[in-house]
Amino acid sequence: MRKTTDVTPLTFEVEDVDGLERLLGRHPRVLFLGARSYADTYLDTGAGALRDRGAMLAIRSDVDGGRVLLRTARGEVLSEHLCEGAIAEGGLIDARVRSVVGGERVGPVFVVETARRRYVLLDGRRWMTDVAVDDAALRCRGRRPQVRHLLAVESLAGALHDRAFLDDLTTAGRLRSLGQSLVEDGYASAGFAALG
Repeated sequence: MRKTTDVTPLTFEVEDVDGLERLLGRHPRVLFLGARSYADTYLDTGAGALRDRGAMLAIRSDVDGGRVLLRTARGEVLSEHLCEGAIAEGGLIDARVRSVVGGERVGPVFVVETARRRYVLLDGRRWMTDVAVDDAALRCRGRRPQVRHLLAVESLAGALHDRAFLDDLTTAGRLRSLGQSLVEDGYASAGFAALG
């Protein structure tokens, strides 16, 4: 019987992306699901009115045309399709944002561009673990892009993490604990105070 650990989603920084991709490409129980790219443009007022309230507003641009995402201070995530490339006037997200910022102008703060490759660990025909390898770049006005390689591992359908698989990933990718997220780095680079 394989050793397992808890089901909490795990995220790591990857030092050896090539080694990690080789392991995933050759592993007999891993299936490549595909790749996609997207860019998240984070928005706020110049004074950070949304951030001060614990909210986060982003526009995700991808091949599907894009969505606007609002995470509230309570952790609720709202999502709507863009309307001609912008937040739909009179929509739920527009109303929530206006209730916080009033008449202040909301504009871009920073962008996180992500190229993601997805894999799944199988047990027979059952999907056990979702694996995402991201090349992510933080772009903040006036600063050089900050690039990170990340690995996200999430157990599916209540399955426990496969400890041997995690050990293999750790060795192949020379994984290390994730420090501050790129999103938090983006806010810090733009001069916004840390949450907490």
